[in-house]
Amino acid sequence: MLEENVEEITSDDLNSLVNAAIHQVVKPLLPKCVFWEYKESNLLPPKISIETFKDDPDSCLPMKYMFALAGYSSVKSSIEDAQKRPKGLRNLLKRVSDKSTEHLHKVWRDYKNIRLQLIQNGDNIDAQVRIRITPLIFLAEVMDSRDLLHFCF
Repeated sequence: MLEENVEEITSDDLNSLVNAAIHQVVKPLLPKCVFWEYKESNLLPPKISIETFKDDPDSCLPMKYMFALAGYSSVKSSIEDAQKRPKGLRNLLKRVSDKSTEHLHKVWRDYKNIRLQLIQNGDNIDAQVRIRITPLIFLAEVMDSRDLLHFCF
């Protein structure tokens, strides 16, 4: 009777059982990891045309992702809605900047003194990095987004 309930297992069966058990225990303990690699397309330019970005958010992927972090799934409609209100675009860019800065601080805790800012400047959006160095505050415009890398790393 005992032999009826016994089944021969292979090494693959044993591997599957052990892997599943390990995965169940280890996965919740793994730290979240953010991977970033240097590519020109990953860099935030110092000046972005509002109309170009509104019509094609993929023209500036870093800013598109900043809008996504702030909860705006449609860049075009969020910018158009903001442009209908007095100071609407300024407020939208502030919210996007604040959420992006908040995310930056969560991911890179050592950089609490850095703040990202998107500021309307005529038909463009200027990307700036504000760096607090106690007791002074310096405003550094990102002339070339590689400058940001020098500030952070």
